[in-house]
Amino acid sequence: MKRTGGNTNKNDRADLIGDVILNTSTAVTIIAENENRIGLIVSNPTNRDVWLQFKNGSSTFSNSVRLLRGDKYEMADNIYSGEIKGIADMGTPTVTVVEY
Repeated sequence: MKRTGGNTNKNDRADLIGDVILNTSTAVTIIAENENRIGLIVSNPTNRDVWLQFKNGSSTFSNSVRLLRGDKYEMADNIYSGEIKGIADMGTPTVTVVEY
């Protein structure tokens, strides 16, 4: 989904990055680094909890957010522009990512 308009308000343009399948053994890239990111929504419509991992420095992912089943994480302030990975606590849940 991409909306375009006459201004650059974050609500006027959004890109559906897509669905990302996670697993329990390896953190999967949910979204790549983007210095132009002005917002992000990660939705977890599944019945499994997932962890979003934010890269700290050059190589480690030490900061994380638990995204509960059926919940969403919205980044609208203090926008993090780096790579975000995800990992499941059980099974192979699918999360949906929208970037604006």
